[in-house]
Amino acid sequence: MQYARQRDGWVSEYESSTYLIPDDAAWGDIDSIIADLEKTLMGNDNVIWGYSDVYGERLEELPLPAGTSTKYSTTVPAGEVWVVTGISAVVISASITRLTLGAYVGAAWMDVYGVESPVSRMHYVLYPALRLGPGGRMLSQVRDATAGDTLATSWWGYKMTIP
Repeated sequence: MQYARQRDGWVSEYESSTYLIPDDAAWGDIDSIIADLEKTLMGNDNVIWGYSDVYGERLEELPLPAGTSTKYSTTVPAGEVWVVTGISAVVISASITRLTLGAYVGAAWMDVYGVESPVSRMHYVLYPALRLGPGGRMLSQVRDATAGDTLATSWWGYKMTIP
């Protein structure tokens, strides 16, 4: 919008069939339109939060106990919304029968992805764009692990502050 206000940068003479310069009344209309756009775009009341930080978390190669094991991400604190734009998981095991990647959005459970008999050392990568409010968190779960199997999960995205 700053360039539209540079009246001195506009041509000062009318060129036949090319360009008609704005007069004072037209400049008033242009300034009014700019002010309205700036109010709408820059001061939009419908935008209730804004970007505050990058989100990234990794649970490193955790040795798992035998059976079913669930690992959780950090819980979203009050006053923030986290947008999870990527998830990756890898298991190192021959015995795990299911890998589940999910989220708690508020109190509701959401199954994001599940794979039966995940391939050992294969990276499962997703780009879900999940919005987690205060109290929300991500999780990864495996079933039928053998003691000592490993699981590595990463979540990434960005954080927004709620005013």
